[in-house]
Amino acid sequence: MSRVMEAWEQVLRDAVSSDYDEQQFALLQIGMVLQRHNPHISMEVGAEEDALSRELMRLSLNEQRQSDTIQYLVTLVRNHPKNADTFLYALSNAQAKLLAEPLIELMLDLGKKFSTDATFQSLMALDGVVKQADEAIIATLTEHDLVPLLDDWSENGDSLIANKADVLADKIIDLTDDDEDET
Repeated sequence: MSRVMEAWEQVLRDAVSSDYDEQQFALLQIGMVLQRHNPHISMEVGAEEDALSRELMRLSLNEQRQSDTIQYLVTLVRNHPKNADTFLYALSNAQAKLLAEPLIELMLDLGKKFSTDATFQSLMALDGVVKQADEAIIATLTEHDLVPLLDDWSENGDSLIANKADVLADKIIDLTDDDEDET
């Protein structure tokens, strides 16, 4: 295995480290690598040099490896729900076309059990997906009805979550209604 891939595998392992700081740094690095592969998110100048090793800066993941990373993070959310917010933060940097279905399924399965922070992070990830909605994403949104969950969250005592959930529910309804009108 190349040094670049060895470095990537180590970061993935560190995402479940018992050392909190090591885990958080690994999730930041995973998020940055996913962000580098996402043409819709720009990275702060110099951020890569500050957080990524030389090997990780040279890392290039094809879509299958990006999807594998998304599935890995989704599994971590399922297996470590107390840390869901940090895993969801890393996920939110992935390309919308790769993230949409795993994220939506995760939200539908566990969304009612999410902490306030995890709810917020899942909404931020969903916002990125909705902003990049193409036909495939709209089909996924139509197939998996998130609106009832978002309606529940729009009643949340945290006004930021409530407002974001309400806005996203409206956007999804608009997208899926437009899609149904065309058929």
